[in-house]
Amino acid sequence: MTFRSLLLFAAFLMSNKAYSQHVDTKDKKTTIPKYTVWSIAPVHLFESSIGTSISYERGIDAGGIVTYTIQAMGGVDFSKRNASIRTTEDPIIFLMPGLKFYPTTCFGHTKYAVGPSLVIGAGQASDYSSYYPSDRVGTRFLLGIMVNNSLNYQFGQRVYLGIDYGLGFSYIDRSRGINSGVSMLNQLAFRMGYRF
Repeated sequence: MTFRSLLLFAAFLMSNKAYSQHVDTKDKKTTIPKYTVWSIAPVHLFESSIGTSISYERGIDAGGIVTYTIQAMGGVDFSKRNASIRTTEDPIIFLMPGLKFYPTTCFGHTKYAVGPSLVIGAGQASDYSSYYPSDRVGTRFLLGIMVNNSLNYQFGQRVYLGIDYGLGFSYIDRSRGINSGVSMLNQLAFRMGYRF
């Protein structure tokens, strides 16, 4: 085979490749990769509470850098209140909408994300004191902000595993009408879920 034959063969292959990649501009569509994850945390630690939570995460931009999330947690608060001489067990729920920023996009097997979330909590607040014959039961409301760090791992295209750690503070933490003001908030959750 001569050099001229090789050049003709190479030109033929390149012309076929160019033809196969031709796209009619009228039918051209831009596809945005989807990133949607539903997950649960069988064990979710928040302040002195322990419970379970469900989370929804969805991508916002085509590049996979920003997603929005919403978490809902239900659990039991084991903290001691004011003059308590024993630990109380009060039911409480938390709602945490927020954003996640993926420096290297959310697509791939192992990914790290960081982002802020609003923390809204409501539940029961009880207190026991030697001055009263039984528990005094009231309500608790919490409002704060938190910065979450997430490490995600995906098996194949669908199975999702993750760990979330958050640190922040409360603006309002009112129990039985008494506002304890600014206090530290932290959370730790182990997640498993499904990516759509």
